[in-house]
Amino acid sequence: MERHLISLVALLALCLGARAQSTLNVPSINYPTIQSAINGAASGDTVLVAAGTYIESLVFPAKDFTLQGAGAGLSIIDANQAGACISFTQAPVTNAMVIDGFSMTNGIGESTFSGATPTRAGGGIFIESNLGAIAPYISPLFRNCEIHQNSAGFAAGVYVRYGGNVRFENCRIHGNSITLPNTSALAIYGRSGATELVFVDCIVENHSTTTAAALVYLSSCAASFVRCHFKNNTVNQGIAGIYFSGNSGTIPATFAVRKCSFIGNQTTLPGASVLHFSGSFQTVLDNCLFANNVGGRLVVGFGVGTRSIRNCSFVGNQLGSNAIAGPPLGVLTFGTTTGQASDVLQVENSIFIDNTLSTGAVAESIYTAGPTGVVYTSSIVETPTNSAAIARPIFVDPINADYRLAPNSPGINAGTVVGLLPPPPVLSTTLDIAGSPRVQFGVVDMGCYEAGHISYDSSAAGRVGETMGGPFDVLQVNGSAGDVFRTVTVPLGTSSNISMIQPPNSANPAGFAIFGLLGEATEASITTVPLGIGKMTFAPC
Repeated sequence: MERHLISLVALLALCLGARAQSTLNVPSINYPTIQSAINGAASGDTVLVAAGTYIESLVFPAKDFTLQGAGAGLSIIDANQAGACISFTQAPVTNAMVIDGFSMTNGIGESTFSGATPTRAGGGIFIESNLGAIAPYISPLFRNCEIHQNSAGFAAGVYVRYGGNVRFENCRIHGNSITLPNTSALAIYGRSGATELVFVDCIVENHSTTTAAALVYLSSCAASFVRCHFKNNTVNQGIAGIYFSGNSGTIPATFAVRKCSFIGNQTTLPGASVLHFSGSFQTVLDNCLFANNVGGRLVVGFGVGTRSIRNCSFVGNQLGSNAIAGPPLGVLTFGTTTGQASDVLQVENSIFIDNTLSTGAVAESIYTAGPTGVVYTSSIVETPTNSAAIARPIFVDPINADYRLAPNSPGINAGTVVGLLPPPPVLSTTLDIAGSPRVQFGVVDMGCYEAGHISYDSSAAGRVGETMGGPFDVLQVNGSAGDVFRTVTVPLGTSSNISMIQPPNSANPAGFAIFGLLGEATEASITTVPLGIGKMTFAPC
């Protein structure tokens, strides 16, 4: 009997350990508030929050579950200036703690320190482990969220200190504000321990302050930004983008910015208008666009070390001057007077064009300080001395910030994968800033976009009837004559129908020809087609 009793107790314990995952609905009789459901949820559960505005300042315990809202703008967490919209201080929390589909607004953050001064930070999200830099860590995942119109002493949007791998996917951070003078961060702050911030497919826009050192301030941590967009931010006392310093924590200092855009940001003081890196650590910028940013003595600044700029475009930025710090330096500034002769900036497959000073004069593209060097590989780099003679890239619509290379532009099929530092991944398997394959016609293009279109000569391709009220498009691919560049996009690996139609005002049927081109063509191979059809460019098959 005793053996049976022991077996029964063991079976009961096994059943209790196999607790089924539950869904907790908010609002409901059992869970009228989000906080009550958070308190009642167990690891592995889902808290399902209906659309509505919830006047709450949420505090999360050390467990992993899914908090699922109806979507940004539908499920709204309004902290009502009582604290942070969301705060984590208890570890451990992993990426299995998912917060998805919320707007977070009207938060003022939680109490912490800016230097020796107590203040509030993290109006939208506050993460600071009570264990300090000691494991385990706090590593939640935020997805499809909006963080806006929060206010704090500093870091009004997101504050992470002594966190872990904190991830943001498809989030929009905008319109947050700070109250503390002469502080570090306006929107996002990361620091210390094993903190690693990862932003993927995020937008950071429409912030303005005169009191912060940077829009995003990262120190003693690791960070990466992938397919993120920084637009229309103004930080007139510092950097209208990202400041990143070296690491003294428990993970290597790494910083990567890939397939990101920085457009229309502005500063008035002497530093960088977009990015500034302090210290020696691994840094990669690739497939990024820096356009129409204003102010500062530079757009991007690097400290010492070996740095790589790969397939980036710097277009239409305007440098300013500062009475205290001096005149502008260069769009990209590298090294210091304490740097080593071995420090190298590698500029690969990139474009620096139409960047100016506030006077309208051509700005220096790259400025180096100290015993540093620059190695250029297959790049278009405009300087005050070569501006009149340089082969200028042709963009599709620069007025509306469309910096794709137009057909037959210098820079198409002009890049290289030979001798790059550090060795790149296989370019044919990577994507450009728009998500298109990085190599489409055998050779990588310069700049952040790959020109993957099939194009026709813009002056005449497929057009007839200039003397009969035309010209008329008579050549069609898949039923389309193309856009203003006579461009028809055909997905790779698919078949196409090429046809000719009857010209208007023609009494007789139009003549036609099936035309073949022997040998491999390039986008620059312009061929005159018989029967007066005009010029065509046959892109390679």
